[in-house]
Amino acid sequence: MQSLVAGIHEFFERANQLAMASCGSCYGPGRERQPLDASLLSLFDVSPIDHEDMEAVRGTQKGARLLHEARVEEAIREFHAVCNRVPRSAPARCNLGAAYFERGDEDAALHWFREAYRLDERSSRILRAVAVLEQRAGNFSEALWLLRNYLPLGICWANLAIQFS
Repeated sequence: MQSLVAGIHEFFERANQLAMASCGSCYGPGRERQPLDASLLSLFDVSPIDHEDMEAVRGTQKGARLLHEARVEEAIREFHAVCNRVPRSAPARCNLGAAYFERGDEDAALHWFREAYRLDERSSRILRAVAVLEQRAGNFSEALWLLRNYLPLGICWANLAIQFS
């Protein structure tokens, strides 16, 4: 239990550092957000989709290749097409969110990760991605709410609140 609490504390510490670095009011208008901590980048990786629609599978592979080649706009179009082919696929929406994140459009990335979370609320990866994006957008209470509701019920929230204040 202690390691879980320590992990949560570390996650919030990193996220808070990033949020403070990305706060436009702290650094003046027009300041770009800081890069995401390397330990959190894997949340925004493209994932293969497990679907019987082979066109969607090939589209995902093509989108991943385009993203790897830094052809982000083409990758976004490809991932949109995949989402249209498999409308109930959370991984397809995560991939689209990852492409928007790569483009630097964190608002659109948040939209698509929220959609993925709506389809698969049990995915800890999706939940963490939504929480990170919510926090980077300044929605601290929403990020905290998501993480609190995901974690096991045995954790004492009063102790966590003291640690994070």
